[in-house]
Amino acid sequence: MTIQMGLGLFAVTSWGCVFFNNFDVFLLTRFIQGLGAAAPMVIAFAIILDKFDSSKAAQMCGVLNIFITGVMAGAPILGSILTIYFGWQSNFLLIAILSTISFLGSFYLIPETLLLKDRIPFSVRQVSKDYKRITTNFPYMAGTTICFLLFAGLIVFIANLSLIFIEYLGVSRNYYGFYQATTMISFALFSFVSVKVIGRFGPDITKKIGLSAASCGAISLLITAYLYPDPALICACMVVFSAGVTFAGPIYSVEAANAVPQLRGISAGMNNAMRHVIVAGIVAMGSLTFNGSIIPVALLIVLATFSTLLLIVMLKRQSVKSRQIKQ
Repeated sequence: MTIQMGLGLFAVTSWGCVFFNNFDVFLLTRFIQGLGAAAPMVIAFAIILDKFDSSKAAQMCGVLNIFITGVMAGAPILGSILTIYFGWQSNFLLIAILSTISFLGSFYLIPETLLLKDRIPFSVRQVSKDYKRITTNFPYMAGTTICFLLFAGLIVFIANLSLIFIEYLGVSRNYYGFYQATTMISFALFSFVSVKVIGRFGPDITKKIGLSAASCGAISLLITAYLYPDPALICACMVVFSAGVTFAGPIYSVEAANAVPQLRGISAGMNNAMRHVIVAGIVAMGSLTFNGSIIPVALLIVLATFSTLLLIVMLKRQSVKSRQIKQ
């Protein structure tokens, strides 16, 4: 029911964005639209956790990554075409139509995955206790941080890419789009491949492959940044890094959410919040250290990668201690 409420709010405010002409009202509508969008973003992950085991859930996250990346890559192109030929309101008209279809379809295509016996009455006090329980659970916090630190490495690169390539490296605006597309395309491609790899080798081996790729990509990027900052080499390093992100990230995220299985809904909400906080933090650090070159970005990606490795070591040590205590 919650997902229908969120989608309904998003659909109504999307139609408001089409027809409201007052900027203040429009801005308020956009704010409420964001509140509505939060529900399906959180609950979609919770549904995956409810319906599938850890291995299959990681595969499904890979499928979601493919779809999300495709939308992220295609939306600006479609949006610019609609704006040029039909005006900026046409973007919100398309969103309103799609969100209304999603809202209506959710009643028929999205079954309830939370069993009746597992449902609890809403209580602010209980929610506060649950969030405290989640945030003090080290396997959850560490696993989630690992996933989003790796993802933040990709985002900080994309956020600074145009300035670095066009202003610093002198890439022509006519060719810049091709360089930009390599990261997004590789992310989508490896998201598809990760589904197959997890199915064939299992989560543990896939994590090792991903972490190795992320580490190699990050170190190679740093060496390239200092010795020979060629655009093609930089993009090649990021292709390797993006493979690591797509292979390891979703698995750690799913394992983290399953650290407290009875709080999967809370875990999904916390995941969404942590993703934005961690990515925003890394991007902010990128803007503060930016000097026009690729070096600060490469250093941040290396820092994010090796922070994940440190957290993984800490996770393994805690796991060993927990087994010893049980024995």
